[in-house]
Amino acid sequence: HDAASHAFLWQNGVMTDLGTLQGPSGNSWAYWRPSDSGLVGGFSATDAVDPNGEDWCTLGGHQICLPVMWKDGRMKALPTLGGYNGEATGANNQGQLVGYTELPTYDPSCPAGSPAFQTGGVEWRHGRIQQVFHPLAGDTDANAFAINERGQVVGVSAICKSASFHAVLWQDGRAIPLGTLGGTWSQALDINSQGQIVGNSALSGDTTSHAFLWQRGRMTDLGTMPGDVSSKAVAINDQGQIVGYSEDINTSRSVVWQNGGIWGLNTLISADA
Repeated sequence: HDAASHAFLWQNGVMTDLGTLQGPSGNSWAYWRPSDSGLVGGFSATDAVDPNGEDWCTLGGHQICLPVMWKDGRMKALPTLGGYNGEATGANNQGQLVGYTELPTYDPSCPAGSPAFQTGGVEWRHGRIQQVFHPLAGDTDANAFAINERGQVVGVSAICKSASFHAVLWQDGRAIPLGTLGGTWSQALDINSQGQIVGNSALSGDTTSHAFLWQRGRMTDLGTMPGDVSSKAVAINDQGQIVGYSEDINTSRSVVWQNGGIWGLNTLISADA
């Protein structure tokens, strides 16, 4: 009856319900790319109420939302960095899973109504925290979104989550800022095995944002479909094919960037599909 939302894994034409920490009537989500071996990261609501009154799951009940991993038919809650909430995101084939969790440190820079605790980027392996990714100097939060087979991790360094954020690459124990396309903010959402990174960034003036490809120390504007005003790249494979979306004021369309061009995905399927 549309009362609950469950994370799923779709593979070889089969959609598998990943379950929740609350049972069949609970809620869970898995938004990020799984590993080829079927390791999935996400987060799930629990039956416990957040003592700080936060609503990470945005369900209105203010439940604690824990980071989770799903492997071999079983969902498992993951440890946090001392706070109550968190999310697991991208995985690789080495069994490494990244994400971010709350810290027990109150963040006075958060605006009213926002989550008020700092976050730290995390790597879990076999369900245990192996590494913590720290924010850039001057920032308070670090959120890890994707990890490649070489262990390079990308995400954002931020001041109170989305209030101000910067695309970052964590490599060899360092947080490396990736810059912007001229605006004040950017975010890195995926990285392939060649170290190519995609995401989106504000343009000069911060009135719109474009998808970018970052490689060999340089960020390149991927542009939009003709007539559109903004775009966002969300994933890249090892062949360098990039997927995301391009938007005008009223319409958002799925696109692929490859071989130096951009195509709307609806143009690549039959008219009756």
